[in-house]
Amino acid sequence: MPRFALHVACGVLVAAEMRPDMLNAVLGEMHKSIGRMDAHDLLPTQPETPTLIPEADEKLLELMRPEPLPRYHPMKGCHFESSVNFCYASPNVLSRLMHKTDPGLVIEYGSFLGETTIALAQVLAEMPGTSASTRIVAIDTWQDSAGYQGIWTKELKWTAPSALREESVRLGAQRPLPFLAFYRNIAANRAIADRIIPLPLQQPDQFQRAHAIGMNASTRPKLVYINPRVSTIFHQLTNLWPLLDCGGTMAGHGYHLPAVQRDVNEFALRHLRVHPEAHVVHAPGAARYENIGVPYSEQAMINQTKSNFSYWVLHKPCTQ
Repeated sequence: MPRFALHVACGVLVAAEMRPDMLNAVLGEMHKSIGRMDAHDLLPTQPETPTLIPEADEKLLELMRPEPLPRYHPMKGCHFESSVNFCYASPNVLSRLMHKTDPGLVIEYGSFLGETTIALAQVLAEMPGTSASTRIVAIDTWQDSAGYQGIWTKELKWTAPSALREESVRLGAQRPLPFLAFYRNIAANRAIADRIIPLPLQQPDQFQRAHAIGMNASTRPKLVYINPRVSTIFHQLTNLWPLLDCGGTMAGHGYHLPAVQRDVNEFALRHLRVHPEAHVVHAPGAARYENIGVPYSEQAMINQTKSNFSYWVLHKPCTQ
């Protein structure tokens, strides 16, 4: 196995700008094959999935330094760390969304550099009773170099160093550089990497990987998590909702961002005829003071002087 090749059964999908019909087609390939057969029956008879990290890209990975894993101080959360801008604000929110039980399969959309992806994997690793086979399918195009991160939900624009860009051209890299940065971050820790299945969108092998993900999944996801994006997330909400299992949860953070709030509210009212559940997190990540259940309001956001973190939740009724 190549040095940086993750041994995973599924792929991670990440979100940048792409046609909604193309996204729907890729997710449809995954959806129609979910639960078709057990992975042990599938793997010996299926053609080999293309290498996730081609040889030229492996050489680039050796030049990249991963972000350090975030740590949470009981009184300060991530404030005491240099990783304040690469730290999912509140792992307890993710645990709550999973109802503290094994979700079986998680789909994450808009993985960007892997901040939320890593937090999801850490929560699964620490949650009692979680199966070793539970996976996170992270979805993105990795064509977009901007995303929201950290306890302040700040917009971050990632730029590869000029030397790395030049080497990418010289070697003829096949995967986008933001994807390689994401991959380097998750590959730095094997326990985390083994939970994560990358499937880049807008790539020649996207349909083959989506099909393999579905064939290796015994059930639909009980949690779909959508990261905030610089542009709209309405099409992602619409296309991912059919994948969600009966009684499952769709959620994401950044509800205070105007575009996110507009899209989530419109989707909830149009498809569920309800307003979304929305909260502000007080002292995120600080175990001694954290409160993840503050009802969302503009004033509640103003009251948070050391963070800027909110999230929304939708529950899928079994009638849909």
